[in-house]
Amino acid sequence: MLQIVISGLLVVGLATFLYVSRNPSGKKKVAASGKGLRIAAMIALAGAGISLLGAIVGQSGSRYPGLVILSNMEGSPKYVAVKTYFPGEYRTLTTPLMIAPTQEEAMRATGEVNRGLERLVARQLRLADDDSASNYLVLMSGLAQTMLAAEPRSCGDFYVGARFDGAAAFGEQVIVERERILGGIVTQTATRPGSQASMEQIQEVTGRVNNQAFNAIGAEQGARLEGFFDTGVMPGDDAGATALCHYMAQRLTAAKRLPPSEARAFVQGVAVLG
Repeated sequence: MLQIVISGLLVVGLATFLYVSRNPSGKKKVAASGKGLRIAAMIALAGAGISLLGAIVGQSGSRYPGLVILSNMEGSPKYVAVKTYFPGEYRTLTTPLMIAPTQEEAMRATGEVNRGLERLVARQLRLADDDSASNYLVLMSGLAQTMLAAEPRSCGDFYVGARFDGAAAFGEQVIVERERILGGIVTQTATRPGSQASMEQIQEVTGRVNNQAFNAIGAEQGARLEGFFDTGVMPGDDAGATALCHYMAQRLTAAKRLPPSEARAFVQGVAVLG
């Protein structure tokens, strides 16, 4: 809310300045300094407008805080930054970040990761055919549907918890489907208001989905993706990535979780909302 107020004041103030400093007399010559100020104000106005739009969309799209930091990783106190976009279901982009001693550093790193992923998407779209590009966007949307419920309890394998910050206030728990590919994690999550899933049920779902992912992709192809989710760099031979994209596309389509149009909208929105 504070971001909306500040951005709104900036928009109003800059727009007022541009209106007052216009050249109503029709003179052809404008002082260079004044012209420079107007250009700077226009740029600032555009930035403030984008910030305001992002703040409004982010505020209206979720009942929950826009950013949650989970830092309980046994043996590795890394932060995981997540952001919510749509009511009733979390579709977030989350990345295990560098060790960050403060929340501000974690947030900054999250922005860097988001921008890196956006560049990666753009590069893939220029190189891939239409089907591959569409599947890649679906893959990114699979990453976007990340969970708030999981508490990583070890660095080798990830076990899923049944709570997230603020859940108790709404009486909700979360069913988590987490797909672990060697070196990285693809997660799908659906929030079920009022559901009372036990830790054992969530772990059972997690194990089943993990097995499906390994069986569908194979260890050899999965190994090619090792480190992708940490570095944002796709291996030169993208056969494994293509298989993963197709697999994720099939799963998301079958689950009717995220149509291609929303997938594209999410990726395009990363720059503004991320």
